[in-house]
Parts: sequence; structure tokens; C-alpha cells
Amino acid sequence: MVDNYTLRIEDDENIFESFQPMTTPTITGNNCEVAKDAFMNSIKNQLKGSSMQAGETVINMLNVYSLQCKDFNEMLNELRMKGKSTPTVNQIAGRYFRIDRLPTKMLSPIATAIKVATVAALESVRVEKAWVKTLRR
Repeated sequence: MVDNYTLRIEDDENIFESFQPMTTPTITGNNCEVAKDAFMNSIKNQLKGSSMQAGETVINMLNVYSLQCKDFNEMLNELRMKGKSTPTVNQIAGRYFRIDRLPTKMLSPIATAIKVATVAALESVRVEKAWVKTLRR
């Protein structure tokens, strides 16, 4: 899905920016909650314009807070490695969520939302880990 990324960290005095190949992160502990929050916030932001009932249904269906960190990490890594096409994304997401209950016309927008949310979750983990490294120094 994403082969490279730019990491940018800003504070009052410094700006750190680097272009790096995307590697598979290990999501554990606090990083898991940060990634879940980023995933759900991305889904909610993408569904703002949809009707209330459809948006709420999708948000409830794609709720990652019920997943264990191990399963969430596995899902993100599978989506990162294989999630280039809509059917593949839906197949992977279908293992963790009940998207088979959604109308067929919603599957393509849902796959797009999941792709964007995956990138947001992975990026949030990287930023969190970079901040922790910076604070330890």
C-alpha cells in the first residue's frame, strides 16, 4: 500500500524530517491504543459527509477497539503488504469485521477508508516511537 513515507516531527525549536522506506512496525502496549485511535479517527473523518445512519453503521462495524493488539497488528501488516486492490482489502478486513453485511455498493468506499486509516495508524505508531526515542535522549 505504502512503500515509503516521510516522517516529520516538529517542536518549538526543531523540525526533524526524513524520508524512509516503510518497515513493518511492531505494535504493542501504548502504541496499540495510539494506532487504534488514529485508525478510528481516520475512519470517522472520512465518513463525515455520509448520511448519519450509514456512517454510524460503518463506524460501528469497523470498530477496532474490540480487537486484541496482536490481531490489530496482524491486520495492519497484512493490509500494508497485500492491500493494494479493493477486493484484497475487503478480504483482509472481512477476517476481522463483518463487512459482508454491508451493501455491495459500499464495499469500494469502505476499502478506500480502510486503506487510508491503515496508513494513519502505521504513521501514528512511527511518530509515537520517534517521540519516545527523542525523549529518552
